[in-house]
Amino acid sequence: MNPSQIFYLLHVFFIGPIFIYIGIAESRTPNTLLSLLGFLALFVVFFHTYVVYYKYIHKKNFSVNLLHIFFLAPIMFFIAYSKSPNDLWYKVLLMLGFINIAYHGMKAIRNDILDLSYLDPFFSTRNTSLNNP
Repeated sequence: MNPSQIFYLLHVFFIGPIFIYIGIAESRTPNTLLSLLGFLALFVVFFHTYVVYYKYIHKKNFSVNLLHIFFLAPIMFFIAYSKSPNDLWYKVLLMLGFINIAYHGMKAIRNDILDLSYLDPFFSTRNTSLNNP
């Protein structure tokens, strides 16, 4: 399993469900899960700052990383530590959880992490001809 596979599956099976659970539970979310969300927010800032630096040096596009630093991490941090009774931020996190699972799930399928070629032979990327070994 390569790093991109781990990355996609981590988002689909860990990060997305955490966002959805907190978005549904709202103010009833256990404090340990809110602390985990706060830790993830800090991790997102440090990790994506490093990636921005790396991509800047190698002249690659880092706009997605800036989105994580300046949009996603502050929302996560605000929800984790504000104890706000406002439902809006929980709904935003719920929406981000569903988007997260859908986006990274589709990337996982498109990049053949999940082999779904048996569903439709017309979209299969593998050559199943008997004439070719």
